[in-house]
Amino acid sequence: MRSFALPGKNRTVLPHPAHAVSQHIPRGAFPGKLNEALNRWLDEQYNVTVHSSTRQTPLNRYLKHAHLLREAPKDLNDYFRTRTTRKVDRDRTVSLNGMLYEAPIPLIDKTITLLYHDGDSARIEAFHEGLSHGMIVPLDMKINCRIRRKNNIVNLLPPAQNQEPQVDQPKYTGGRLFEEVDHEL
Repeated sequence: MRSFALPGKNRTVLPHPAHAVSQHIPRGAFPGKLNEALNRWLDEQYNVTVHSSTRQTPLNRYLKHAHLLREAPKDLNDYFRTRTTRKVDRDRTVSLNGMLYEAPIPLIDKTITLLYHDGDSARIEAFHEGLSHGMIVPLDMKINCRIRRKNNIVNLLPPAQNQEPQVDQPKYTGGRLFEEVDHEL
């Protein structure tokens, strides 16, 4: 029988939990049977045996401090996202896992951090200097190909249609604070 010793004065030798459970598992058991055997061992032996150092059963010790338990945050899954950095191209695109995404305009030519869950390409959050800039969206190639680019400058606003041509206004050249007034006293 495999066993392990607990540290401390009373070096109590307990059977290794895997060995204790394995005694109750029939050979060739499926995962469902393994869970049943583990739960049976926890309920019938482990949780009802008084621990030598705490002088309490594990179940009683847990229930004594149950009022200290807090509910997990609703966004707990977001704490376990994959983190990667990318540079936003001049056309606002970012590549991730072979797909192109649109980033917000203020992030052009900046290195950003992307937080995402593997397999969930719909929820990719962009961060720059610790601030969230929201979720990036998959690139719409039809719209992106219509954006005019000239001299490496991206014009993200389409030309206004049905707009009257602007007449050149004379430029302001300055003036005087006080006009010369021709008056007599």
